[in-house]
Amino acid sequence: NPPYKFTWADKVVLVSEGSPKTTTETYMENYKNVSQDIRDQLNAEAEASQELKTVSYHKLYDILKQHQNEVNELRAERIARTTNPLALVAQQQPDYHPQNHPTHYTQNSSTRSQKTATRNRGKAIVNSPPPIYDQEPSMVVEDDEMSKD
Repeated sequence: NPPYKFTWADKVVLVSEGSPKTTTETYMENYKNVSQDIRDQLNAEAEASQELKTVSYHKLYDILKQHQNEVNELRAERIARTTNPLALVAQQQPDYHPQNHPTHYTQNSSTRSQKTATRNRGKAIVNSPPPIYDQEPSMVVEDDEMSKD
């Protein structure tokens, strides 16, 4: 049987008590005002639905129980990785590949920078601020205030 659909229904009622005149009222069916056989059908559907939910729950529980050993193994592996601090750090750090790293220099670029440094040795470097420890305390406070703005 297909599931029962509640619908609008017509009902013949007396206009007033003792009057022979009748009228038709339209009402929405609900569980309380349908016939007993329809009520039985609705109860059977509800029971079948509940049984299906119970069976599904038990099947799901059985499947999870079947795979519990795998879950335990995965948990043990994860715990083993995180209890070793070096393994944990290594796991979180990306692999270092010097050729892809921005600070990786070829021999030529390194040699060039050494030659430039040798050539500029002894020359004053312009536009570089003096070290902070050489400044007066008042200048340090001013710098701190400016950096806040």
